[in-house]
Amino acid sequence: MSAALDLLVVGGGPGGAALATLAAQAGLRVLLVERAHVPHGKVCGEFVSAEGCRVLERLGVLASLVGAGARWIDSCAVAAGPRAQIEAPLPDLGRGQRAGLGVSRALLDRALLDRAIAAGATVLERHLARPLDVSARALGASIRRVGADRSEERVDARVLVAADGRGSAFAAAQRRRSRPTTSDRSWFGLQVHCAGTPAALERRVELHAFDGGYVGLCGVEEQRINACLLVRVGALRRSGGDPARLFAERVQAEPSVRQALGQAEPCSPWHAVGPLRWGLGLPAARGVLAVGDAAGTIDPLCGEGMSHALRAAELALPHVVHAAVRGGVDAGVERAYALAWRREFRTATRRARALGLVLEHRALARVLLRTLALGAAPLARPLVAWSRTGAPADRS
Repeated sequence: MSAALDLLVVGGGPGGAALATLAAQAGLRVLLVERAHVPHGKVCGEFVSAEGCRVLERLGVLASLVGAGARWIDSCAVAAGPRAQIEAPLPDLGRGQRAGLGVSRALLDRALLDRAIAAGATVLERHLARPLDVSARALGASIRRVGADRSEERVDARVLVAADGRGSAFAAAQRRRSRPTTSDRSWFGLQVHCAGTPAALERRVELHAFDGGYVGLCGVEEQRINACLLVRVGALRRSGGDPARLFAERVQAEPSVRQALGQAEPCSPWHAVGPLRWGLGLPAARGVLAVGDAAGTIDPLCGEGMSHALRAAELALPHVVHAAVRGGVDAGVERAYALAWRREFRTATRRARALGLVLEHRALARVLLRTLALGAAPLARPLVAWSRTGAPADRS
């Protein structure tokens, strides 16, 4: 198996699965390794912006997701207390296309992996992959089944792509990126589903600042609401480390959140991840290309994370094909992909970080939103559009 591989993708999230599909369609022999069984719970805002929906359409999965109950979203609201709220339509990409999609990761990830398999990629779920040699430019990998004995199999491929998230073992090995330290000022992500679909969230995604963080709300399939929190460690500790208690005491205490949720209450297990940080990373280094959070992470408040991962798969494809034909990733391929990646995502990521710094300070957020709500409402629409991916309006 290893001798015949053109591409090894480590990670089965949106970016990895999309790239596996595209590469298999291009005629490459592809193996994707995912450590979990899909579907499985994870912290995610579960919103795909209009840019990402276009990629899903090109992959051939958008219609099936909508048919399974994923929900169209075409407007947003941001709140940081009484009289500090704005509403705006999502940015228009041209030809009236602005709708994003509220879709659970369980539905999305399964659909994308099944599409990769249908395209001809081999997918191994519940398998761990680890780098073999961090000193060489072209890495091999060792894989083993989760829960099995410790025996491992070496896998060699002409191209290796890290798509295994912000904690990527391959990104860490190749780039030596340090992990953020934990303190009361550190950020953690929490996520839960709530039962019920209030009219207030019909076709709308909302962001609410609260004492200690902010929460994003959007509807997904099966009449559920995804609540994804970014919370300071200090606030979580003051709630005894209990996400449910923090949600009840701090999040649901906000009038705007109560209005949005109505009678909806948590109906799933809580998921957590952290400590977190955001910003540009290294999309290519020493023989490894990266997509999704393994390459860099945009602030979650903008709802562009999954769209960036999907779009990065499209950006990576020609470089992957070129490297596979030539026998491996060289410095020229690394530079070309890194340049394309930064052109696509650098501006949006930096702008999102600036907006994130405002929302991280609730007093600043209140001043900004009250100004917009009271006298500068026309600015709300360009503010929403400001942090979207800085890409051409029409890629169709």
